[in-house]
Amino acid sequence: MQAMILAAGRATRLGETSRSTPKCMQLVNGIPILEHIIYHLRAGGYTDIIINLHRHPEVAITYFGYGDRFDVNITWSLEPEPLGTAGGVANVYSLLDPNEPLLVWYGDNLSTISLQRLRAKHLDEHKGYVTLAVYKRLRVNASGIVVTQGNRVTMFVEKPAGNDRRLSRWVNAGIFFIEPHMIVSIVQQIDAPVVDFGYHVFPQMLLHSLPMYVYRMREPEILNWVDTPEDLEETRRVWEAK
Repeated sequence: MQAMILAAGRATRLGETSRSTPKCMQLVNGIPILEHIIYHLRAGGYTDIIINLHRHPEVAITYFGYGDRFDVNITWSLEPEPLGTAGGVANVYSLLDPNEPLLVWYGDNLSTISLQRLRAKHLDEHKGYVTLAVYKRLRVNASGIVVTQGNRVTMFVEKPAGNDRRLSRWVNAGIFFIEPHMIVSIVQQIDAPVVDFGYHVFPQMLLHSLPMYVYRMREPEILNWVDTPEDLEETRRVWEAK
């Protein structure tokens, strides 16, 4: 089973907090966000992990090495300029098994999601190209909202504004399975140096009626995100209590 953690963002909204420490290396309950994610992946059976980095990559690489201390095998993908979420995955396509679904996890999200149930949805029930974990959120303006018919995605709007915010309260949790060959196929069609799943790949898939499905997260599964200093403090509060 293969997984990739996306940690090559610029972290502009985190402000001074990320000046010398990348977002994925911010401490929550005494250890970096990235370490929490790695532990959760390892517990779910994912020991071969690719991680992309942009700002201050030496901080994470020095801390984790190649994963021996954490009983995983880490492959680092360094991006001098960010390629976007989908561009970062396409950049490592040669390292992936094209016949095995790839678990993608955004490196600024913490969750207790059941990876076994998410994988089962993708492989056994949905049989689509993408299965998105979605989480119900009251404020959706900083997320990608997901509109569905049943469990099939019919619309995806990244960081909605105006009336679009009323379309759905279910948002992309930043954790999903995708078939690797789909990434390269679509990224190659988009003439841009930065290609994102939310802005480019998912809308393009829906435009061509390619099947995307959702896995709705429910209690006791939780999700916390770290976009702003306030988000970071809330995440620390929740995970320290947990």
